[in-house]
Amino acid sequence: MEEPKTILIIDDEKVILLGISAIMRHAGYNVLTADSGTAGLAVVKEQNLDLIICDINMPPPNGFELRQILSHDPDKTAIPFIFVTARSSQNDKMMGFETGADDYITKPFDRQELLARVNAVLRRNETARKQGREEVKDEMDRLRHEILNNMTHELRTPIGGLLNMLELTMKARFEDPEEQRSYIGRALTNAYHVRGLIEDLLILNLIDNNGMNVFRQPVDVIFDFNNPIKQCFERYVDKGLNLNINMDDGITIYAPKIEFKQAVIHLVDNAFKFASDNSTVDVHLLPNGEGGCILTVFNDGEGISPVLREKVFERFYQISRGDNRQFRGLGVGLTIARAVARSLGGDVQILDSETGCLVKMEIAPGSLDWQTQV
Repeated sequence: MEEPKTILIIDDEKVILLGISAIMRHAGYNVLTADSGTAGLAVVKEQNLDLIICDINMPPPNGFELRQILSHDPDKTAIPFIFVTARSSQNDKMMGFETGADDYITKPFDRQELLARVNAVLRRNETARKQGREEVKDEMDRLRHEILNNMTHELRTPIGGLLNMLELTMKARFEDPEEQRSYIGRALTNAYHVRGLIEDLLILNLIDNNGMNVFRQPVDVIFDFNNPIKQCFERYVDKGLNLNINMDDGITIYAPKIEFKQAVIHLVDNAFKFASDNSTVDVHLLPNGEGGCILTVFNDGEGISPVLREKVFERFYQISRGDNRQFRGLGVGLTIARAVARSLGGDVQILDSETGCLVKMEIAPGSLDWQTQV
């Protein structure tokens, strides 16, 4: 059996308050009451409501002011709102609707009219909620389909390349050791790519469960920074890019190694991906106090419009472009990079740049959570 709808009635006139309450209760609704705007606001904050019936002419906050307050609360602004008042001027009615009211009833009112209007507002709200749920479900189904399709492609491509290189290596009789190393190197590049995809999914799971790893340990700038960048760079050899890596001598970074490496890889991968052919990608790593760092990555490709500089951090943003995607990827790189940086007291931002795209990742200073035993 469906639970009765909960209605809050707010009116500073006791007779009106009791009268409307009796009508609503007799109609089967669960009724809460308040004799002032302040008392009503307190009830709204504490209760889950299906409808508010409110007088206008009350001591502050009056009905208009109360509706305005609720319009700024994302959890309460959608509650249907009916004004009940002795005012009947057109201006008052327009003001009521402009503040977000769903209906407007003047005193004295007919019992049947009041019930009819309440029922109509609740029906409209339920219809809108059902439609909204269906639209959300359709969008989630569409996004899920795109994610699965794209994930299949993202995994199949490097795995196929890995297997092909390994099979050729097994069958070939290499006379030149360099040629053999080249085949193995290509296989490793694809293997690293697959591992990166898996690590992305693991990090996303941690983000969703508020379990980001913030365990700070020493980061080896060669094995955990320089080498992964160069491995990623090898995937873009056909673009004829140049890579310029500058690291401050003696920099010390304390961060979760896997998460830090994934954040870095995603930032440089985006730079390689969107850079113009035969151009240079600049990577600079500077200290930011003990254990912290500042990383900037620049490419001369098409910049990101200021209006999209937050949008691109949304998960699956690239995937949401569907079949019109120009570049491969899951669309989670910037999401992961920012989540990692923020979990360590920093951030990732897209900065103003006269040309190209300049991205900055900051990791706040921090001490070791783990010390090597000597």
